[in-house]
Amino acid sequence: MPHTKGFSLVEVMVASLMIMLGVTGYVTLQSEFVLADSQLNLRNVALYLAQEKLDELSSVSEFSPKAYNDVDNNAGGLAASGKVDVVLGNNQQNQRSFNVNWNVEPAYFVDSDNDGLADVWLNSGHPLLTPALSKNVAQKEVGVTVDWLDYQGKTQSLTINGRLAPVLQSSSATVINEAASINQTAQVLFSSSPIPDVVETDLGANEVMQSVSPVVLQSGSNQEVEISLDKYSLLAGQKIKTSQSDFSTLACSCELVGLALGSTPTMEVILNDKLSVQVGRTVQKMTGAATPTSQPILCQQCCRDHHDSAQTIADEEYYRSENGLAHSHYQRQNNGSYSPAVLPGEPYDEVCRFKRINGDFVLYPDWQLLDILVLSPDYLLSASNQIAYSAYNKKLLNAVIMGSAMPAKPTGRDLAFSQGRFQFTARGLYLDRLKSADKTLIKSKISKGAVDWLSLLPFYDVNLTLLADWHSSQTSVASISNDAVAILLNPTNQYYLTYSRALLTTHQVGTASISASASGYNATMAGIKPISPFEVLSIKLDTSVSVK
Repeated sequence: MPHTKGFSLVEVMVASLMIMLGVTGYVTLQSEFVLADSQLNLRNVALYLAQEKLDELSSVSEFSPKAYNDVDNNAGGLAASGKVDVVLGNNQQNQRSFNVNWNVEPAYFVDSDNDGLADVWLNSGHPLLTPALSKNVAQKEVGVTVDWLDYQGKTQSLTINGRLAPVLQSSSATVINEAASINQTAQVLFSSSPIPDVVETDLGANEVMQSVSPVVLQSGSNQEVEISLDKYSLLAGQKIKTSQSDFSTLACSCELVGLALGSTPTMEVILNDKLSVQVGRTVQKMTGAATPTSQPILCQQCCRDHHDSAQTIADEEYYRSENGLAHSHYQRQNNGSYSPAVLPGEPYDEVCRFKRINGDFVLYPDWQLLDILVLSPDYLLSASNQIAYSAYNKKLLNAVIMGSAMPAKPTGRDLAFSQGRFQFTARGLYLDRLKSADKTLIKSKISKGAVDWLSLLPFYDVNLTLLADWHSSQTSVASISNDAVAILLNPTNQYYLTYSRALLTTHQVGTASISASASGYNATMAGIKPISPFEVLSIKLDTSVSVK
């Protein structure tokens, strides 16, 4: 038989099988690559959603509309928890659904060995934690979980974790790298401030007090101003910081609700010959609600609780009285008139004063301004003038407690005319309302010549320069700035440069009276106009300084 060249049928079939297997493997591998790439794309989207939510929760602060206190399991921030639809690429048909949820675990920095110093972070539920935990926790541990269905119908999920603090990272670098020692009680050596408008007050009994100028933190419909007050003890020739009091005054928009449970103010009282804090109690009285609800979280408490009744006034546990009666509520109109709020649902303006107690801001009685003083630019640069100023404040407090005649204002505050621009200042002396028994006790101490009676008075010497309203009687001689209140961008180094008040410019030789005014209650301390006719009548005015 002759030999035939070419391929046999068997060889062709084997070759075809090998080619088919190769092509099938290649196609299968490509499919796996495409599927894996798609699955990875879904995971990247999920990771982005989780990180976006964590960043959003990290951006809230204590006073933002979506506040740190609101952050809880599936609560807080701007975006709600639940389903999120995402279009992949440019194809509107390629839409996938993801579920975003988060859980929050409060963390507390506590003293675990009873040595008086906090030393360890513990989550809620730990046996070392007491039941009465602060509502404003120092830290919150957050886990954001995103789950989705992959292209094979299987449920996938990922979780990223982070920690939140009530201070924005952009506001404090120390929060990012917080050491355990930051929460320990500190003894700080005192050095006198080089800023001439920070004035030290001698309280007697080897104790002094110093207040920090108010800082406008936000402006607009919810204007908010904070101020701190420090006390120091004299020890072995040094001044050691013993306490710091932080106050916040916040403007809110409210509407009346009706009779319900509300809180009386937390307030200063004298206990065992020392100033102590009396916590407010829950009573039946008129209440309100924050409207709209997107206001700072503290507005909820402000609108609900800042109401008095005949009984709370009789018990001396009230925010502010008006001629012995519970204060009324109004909404200020654009033309300067006031519309009363009497019936449920009617709107009104409110301004509340808060003090930080054990980490929480709690509602306090209204500020009460005793007097405001205009000071020429270099007045407080003189040591003798500082002594005269402090002596005046002490005499004024004495007169208010004893019911005697008001002292004469300090002299030497006028400005001799010269061409130029000059930054005036104004200072206000505030005194918290005292209970009758406490006032009687202090009267007795004064009568007996005690040197420590000032230390029992909750009074505050405040720089009102950027909060008071300013006026010149002769603007052709000297004009004075009175810009709108705004957020202070750099209060430490440029306190008077964000917006201008009390900056006097001389124009021609002559005489001009320079005056500053402030509300007798909360409005000025929030940087806004009086919110009621009664508050208008409470305005304090100093016209005793001239340029001549």
